[in-house]
Amino acid sequence: MCLMSSAIELVLIFIALEISSISTYILTGFRRHDAASSESSLKYFLLGSFATAFFLYGVALIFGATGSTNIDNISRALHSGLAPLPVLAYVATAFLFIGLGFKVAAVPFHVWTPDVYEGAPSPIVGLMSTGPKAWRSRFCCASCSRRISRDASG
Repeated sequence: MCLMSSAIELVLIFIALEISSISTYILTGFRRHDAASSESSLKYFLLGSFATAFFLYGVALIFGATGSTNIDNISRALHSGLAPLPVLAYVATAFLFIGLGFKVAAVPFHVWTPDVYEGAPSPIVGLMSTGPKAWRSRFCCASCSRRISRDASG
């Protein structure tokens, strides 16, 4: 989660997100002899893979629209007006938000949470319910502070 909050590349954000997700899939199925734990782990893995596909498709589209995966370069390309298809950038952003929405169980994409939380051990549920929200807020704060400091310096 710390790797993701300091990332400025979409590819690094993806790698950090998947490292965090894979370990959470394993922790969800920690009680191997409990059928509910195995079911919740499998359900979490399948829906997490679905969310990963949305996120990666968004990264590919944003790269196609701007020619970069660096967040600062993407911002510059979109603000310069030289991006070939601004509609493509909007669709890419929507796909990125859909993928992240599934991963952090944001409101329209939180269908998996009750089943997974029911089958997972209680300490893991505590980690799953607070960890993604913490890195999301840290990532937003880091992005805003980088933007403010870049704007203030010139």
